[in-house]
Amino acid sequence: MQRITIDATGKASIREQDFDEFLKALVSIPKTVTFKETIKSYSIQIDGPMANVWTPYEFSRDGKVDHCGVNSFQLFKDGENWKIIYIIDTGLKDGCARGEN
Repeated sequence: MQRITIDATGKASIREQDFDEFLKALVSIPKTVTFKETIKSYSIQIDGPMANVWTPYEFSRDGKVDHCGVNSFQLFKDGENWKIIYIIDTGLKDGCARGEN
């Protein structure tokens, strides 16, 4: 998994996180914290056994928008089943309330 962010100076960077690290971070969130990811729309492109799913989203923590961006999932069709083989997203702090992302 990878995430692209933009810092206060406007510089983009990419961070890698393996799935186990992601799960550890997720389960370490205190139960008192509520969060919700709202998928705004989606687009699916398929070419034979390969697909891309593009999903703009908004992420809220304790009822307030924390960040927004786009999830991009790469999938592979292994026989009858689609499998996610790669995930990258953007996590942006600016533009969320104005619906720019």
